[in-house]
Amino acid sequence: MRLFLPTLILLLMASCQRSLPDTICQAWKFDGFNISPEYEEKLASAENESAREKFRQFLKNSGSVTETNWRFYPNGTCAMLSKYHYSVKRWELNESTGQLAIINGKTREFYQIERDGTNLTLSELTNKSVTKGHVSATLRPNPEYEEGSIDLLAPTRNEWRNKPLQPESFRAIQKRLIDQLTYMIDYFELTNKKKQTYFNTGHLNSPFQFYSGGMGLFNPNELPRTWVGQFYDNGDALKAHNLLAGAFRSGLTFPHSEKTYTDAYARFLKQVKAFVLVQEEPKALPAQ
Repeated sequence: MRLFLPTLILLLMASCQRSLPDTICQAWKFDGFNISPEYEEKLASAENESAREKFRQFLKNSGSVTETNWRFYPNGTCAMLSKYHYSVKRWELNESTGQLAIINGKTREFYQIERDGTNLTLSELTNKSVTKGHVSATLRPNPEYEEGSIDLLAPTRNEWRNKPLQPESFRAIQKRLIDQLTYMIDYFELTNKKKQTYFNTGHLNSPFQFYSGGMGLFNPNELPRTWVGQFYDNGDALKAHNLLAGAFRSGLTFPHSEKTYTDAYARFLKQVKAFVLVQEEPKALPAQ
């Protein structure tokens, strides 16, 4: 027993120690920068305006670090979602050195990654960076966009955001719209399940206006660029808008909700989705 008990304790401790790759493979939220005292002193120095300007440019250009939400997947995919932008990159980890590479095409950015309690700390290691070794980003666990089998950061749930390379057929436009409506419904239902006291609409890239007691649809000449940008061109975007406008004209009623605004949004969008699903392609007018 004397030998068995310490061995059992060590085995239990080892089973609770998740490897760094296992730790990474979850959802995170960017939680601010940490700046070394040496660099803070340099930035505060009156004669170092050039350093301050370089740091401002770093904050502006370091999109991969300052993306609001990160999600690492075991297959090496990294999804990043900010207020108006979603992107998919690759990640590689050298577990022995703790060096993380974020890969976007031919571009590689390098970070030293460490666990800090439940958080992760990423220290800039890219050779050409003016902040190399002086600035780190903190990521904290944040499963805001997932619940059970639903993962709204997954690339397969965001294909509707990908701008096509050529004009799309009516059915393709309809599917793109249905996929986006499904995403929005799932998001609002997810906030209800989690009993979140807040919700965001910027990342939805939607053509809708959200009010405390209803929803509106932007006019064709006022459509958000982020929404139009997910179609091949303005013409395809207008075809999608016509489908939504038809739903609004069909006499849908905005539901009264005893719960939350998001509950009512989800139920109204289900009506819009049901309308769009059964629409047929308009017949072309005969040539005169």
